[in-house]
Amino acid sequence: MTAIFISFLIITLVNILAYIWAYKKQSDHLTDISYSLCFIAVTLYFLFAYGYLSPGRVVLALMVILWGIRLGGFLFYRIYKMGKDARFDAFRGRASGFLKFWLLQSLSISIIVLPVLFGLLAQDIEVNIYALLLWCIGWILQSFADWQKFSFRSHHTSTSFYQ
Repeated sequence: MTAIFISFLIITLVNILAYIWAYKKQSDHLTDISYSLCFIAVTLYFLFAYGYLSPGRVVLALMVILWGIRLGGFLFYRIYKMGKDARFDAFRGRASGFLKFWLLQSLSISIIVLPVLFGLLAQDIEVNIYALLLWCIGWILQSFADWQKFSFRSHHTSTSFYQ
């Protein structure tokens, strides 16, 4: 239970810091980056703070970190090209409305990261080549799908990606 609480604190800290910057600048540029950064931060913390660097724990951590870097990089590129995310227009200007989004993001990441957290708390997880192969295929497919959707929307939408 303590590990789950520490994980939630790390995630919430990252999101609160990003919220402060985003609200002050009225910018959407950190929204998706902080999402990926939360997964990476929790993964690195639990990899180094809980146990030895067994091959299984290192591979699990690398899978999450590579996924986070890929996703965060893509989402940063996307918001850079878009300029802003119209989905936030309704509540970006209100501190409490914008904060609710960031806190909800903290809660959702805290739930989604649980399997990684439990994996990193185990000392003797093994590397399963079939699982690793499946992860690689999924990573490539997700990369391709994100880029395909971005390309389609950028060529077939006149005003905004999300209207």
